[in-house]
Amino acid sequence: GRYAERAEATLRLLRVALKRRRLAQELPAPHEDAALHTLLRALTHLTTCYPGFVGPGASERLAAPEAELCALITDAQRPGSLRFTLNALFQSAYALRDRVSGDSWRVLAALRDQTRGLNCPASKDPEQLREPMDEVVTRLLALAGLAQESTLRQTGWLFLDAGRRLERALLLSNLLRATLVARHEPVAEGLLLE
Repeated sequence: GRYAERAEATLRLLRVALKRRRLAQELPAPHEDAALHTLLRALTHLTTCYPGFVGPGASERLAAPEAELCALITDAQRPGSLRFTLNALFQSAYALRDRVSGDSWRVLAALRDQTRGLNCPASKDPEQLREPMDEVVTRLLALAGLAQESTLRQTGWLFLDAGRRLERALLLSNLLRATLVARHEPVAEGLLLE
């Protein structure tokens, strides 16, 4: 449950950062860049993929975030990346295979197949990964729905539900700390709230 929740939160923030990046390219303005940089730093804090957009060399990665964004999405060897988290989800599910329903296995298999399509494009433009990321979100939502609606309300479900809720609370508090605690210009703050 925790891996699924972490993957979903990472995906959602990645998609928002990609959208904000596209808007900053189309409408160059200081508040657009400020909002984008805040979101990119939040991605580093949320995924714990340091140094990322906050450590040494962050200013270069903020100026040209494409390689770091691709790595956050596709690098299966980097703890905290989307691909790493999804692989951990698959390993966890396999370890509990006797407790996972057939329908859930079908969704997990489709999710695994979709995850294999998350490869950094030759152009190194992470925008090209939007469609596969949308599909992964859909599969994660299907998995969450199956767990919520089809799992017997026994000890296993309680642990699954508690894990999801715990992870969601941790991720939300980290996201709020990374985006809204620091003071921003009113326009940039409005973009972040959006």
